[in-house]
Amino acid sequence: MGLESVGGLAMHTILSKLGPLEAASVSCLSRRFRGWASDDSLWAGFCSHDLNLSSPLDPYGNPLPSFKAAYTAWREEFSMYPWPLVIRVKNCWRKLKEWLAVNLPEVILDTKGIMHQLGFSIRSNGQLFVGTRNLVTDGEMLPCVPDALISSVHDATGIQQQDAMLLWLEEHGRRLQDGIIKVRKEGKIRSINLFPEKPPLCSSAITNGVKVRASAAFVPEFSDLQDESEKFLFAYSIRMSLSPDGCVINGMTFSSCQLYWRHWIIRANDAIVSDVNGEAVIGKFPLLHPGEEEFVYESCTSLPASRGSVEGSFTFVPGRLADAKGSPFSVEVARFPLQLPNYILIKLVLRLN
Repeated sequence: MGLESVGGLAMHTILSKLGPLEAASVSCLSRRFRGWASDDSLWAGFCSHDLNLSSPLDPYGNPLPSFKAAYTAWREEFSMYPWPLVIRVKNCWRKLKEWLAVNLPEVILDTKGIMHQLGFSIRSNGQLFVGTRNLVTDGEMLPCVPDALISSVHDATGIQQQDAMLLWLEEHGRRLQDGIIKVRKEGKIRSINLFPEKPPLCSSAITNGVKVRASAAFVPEFSDLQDESEKFLFAYSIRMSLSPDGCVINGMTFSSCQLYWRHWIIRANDAIVSDVNGEAVIGKFPLLHPGEEEFVYESCTSLPASRGSVEGSFTFVPGRLADAKGSPFSVEVARFPLQLPNYILIKLVLRLN
């Protein structure tokens, strides 16, 4: 019994398992095979699987008469690139747009802006680079993606071709979708906050009802690889809030507490390079009340090494500084890492829609 005696439903199943290239080849065998391989429901499945298309559209969004025509148009438009890479690009871009539609519907991605801000560029080896403080004077740059992952997108012998820009966007998208980085609202402005929100990159500690979360982000554009003492600049974000139950000290509850002192221990690798004590934080003495939004402030520090950490404490008084209701108490800031990341993330350029 030959294959031509197989029913249409069975052949549809076989061809859908074989894939689009094999289906196109089978169409050359006979008129009957051509009919099976031209079934548009078959190509609708290929378009859905490879390109996430629910209607036959070309790469520019124009409608086409059939899913087979749509699949052909996409293959021809990107014939200079490995098809698995095209599929990944399409999937990555779709996920980013879907995330934005839910979390930041007022903006759209600006791909040209991504490439040109902060000295962002791609070198001949396919690696993606971002400029440091010395970009203008010395052309100093840092790779944004692990070199070990990069291979030429035109290397036909590669099992899985890679592209730095795609890897970077996929990593950015993964962190957004996993909630590692999130949208932050400051007044009427909303933006993607690059300070990690989840451990181990974000620390969290609660002392007497005061919660402090802390994390850091590497800042390449203000780093100076030629400065032996301050090579790597890290920005850090401190978020503090008071629990709904208020400030609880020795069984007594207070409806507010106010910061007046800070203490930081900063390490490069495992060696202490700075031990800081001082009043306030960025010149402010935050007053915390139950249920209010986090008080957020940001600062920065430089390290001679690509790895380190920050930990410390804040001193609060129950009530207000001008009307203390009890003795000062120490609030822990759990250690959080400072480290040169494998993927150097910078803000995606977003513009109003």
